[in-house]
Amino acid sequence: MERKGTKEYDEYYTEIIKDDLGFMFEYATIAEKLDIDVFGRKFIESKVCAGFEDYDPFVIMGKSAAEHLEDVLGKKYDHSLEVNSFYTSEYWVGWVYGWANGALGISFKDLIMKYPPSKLLEDYHPYHEMDITQIFDKIVKTLGLIIRVDGLNLGAAAP
Repeated sequence: MERKGTKEYDEYYTEIIKDDLGFMFEYATIAEKLDIDVFGRKFIESKVCAGFEDYDPFVIMGKSAAEHLEDVLGKKYDHSLEVNSFYTSEYWVGWVYGWANGALGISFKDLIMKYPPSKLLEDYHPYHEMDITQIFDKIVKTLGLIIRVDGLNLGAAAP
């Protein structure tokens, strides 16, 4: 997956994307009561997903997570619905997808279709307490890939 910009922008945008995705997965599933896999499919079919994958600054920086959610769901964000951001397993699912896309260069479509949000949600315990590379390794193995990140071989046994 080819990105626009520099490594510094990639890291900066990945931070924003993983937080925005965390919020969107959390809010859509808890407040809106959408099935987590249904929301995942809605996200990958959206212009928000395309903008995130292209690291389009107008998409990433131009709107808040709530506005991105409105674009994905096609409805106004209800500010009266409360969720406990940053602490739920649903938030973690979106956060992992955002980080995996940026760090591993795997498209959101491949991540979500081949490692569905419901499967990632099942991995919350114990993976949310582990180093992020542990869940990355599991995802990469499931996708049948070998990816080298920061000196680590993730996925199938490296030669």
